[in-house]
Amino acid sequence: EIYTLSLHDALPISHNSLVKDLEQSGIKVGESQSFADEIKVEIGKLKQSGVRIILGNFNETWARRIFCEAYKEKLYGRKYQWLIVAAYDPFWWRIEDTNCTLREMEAALEGAILFDVLALSKTNTVTISGRTADEYDDIYQVVSMEQNSRFHGYAYDGVWALALALHNTYKYFGHETYKAGLLNSFDYKDKAWEAAILQSLDATDRK
Repeated sequence: EIYTLSLHDALPISHNSLVKDLEQSGIKVGESQSFADEIKVEIGKLKQSGVRIILGNFNETWARRIFCEAYKEKLYGRKYQWLIVAAYDPFWWRIEDTNCTLREMEAALEGAILFDVLALSKTNTVTISGRTADEYDDIYQVVSMEQNSRFHGYAYDGVWALALALHNTYKYFGHETYKAGLLNSFDYKDKAWEAAILQSLDATDRK
């Protein structure tokens, strides 16, 4: 049985999708809690629930507050397993913005498993752009002037996915309509366009 704890605005769609996938896999989700500006109540509920596996989705500022509170409530150690979606900066727990010491923070974090995002594919596959991930990254490092975002690969993929989806809308409106300038009439509020884009995105090969 798993207890989930997430920041109110921390990708709720992906979080809810994960909960659904867990339940479909036969993993019971005892309770799902979200918070916005206070954590003591949720940590109290977590302690009372008796659940030993906690899946967390929150930013690093809240991570420090949560693990500090977890230390105070003794929600750490061999009896508990924290699984955190954590695209955090290196040594994020060392920032002193809680009333816990560094030693206390490290004690609360011992044994926790943190998951980071994979910024770019590790394969040498040539994508629809005509480049491999490494070739794209070489170009990005030049044009970004070292002002890197760890999510730049996702933004690049997102632009390509949308471009391909728009290109493939001819399958839903007809090739002749497409040739006549279909994209010039694009209206994201139009239900037909909405359906076409969503279906095209679903059918897009994201390589």
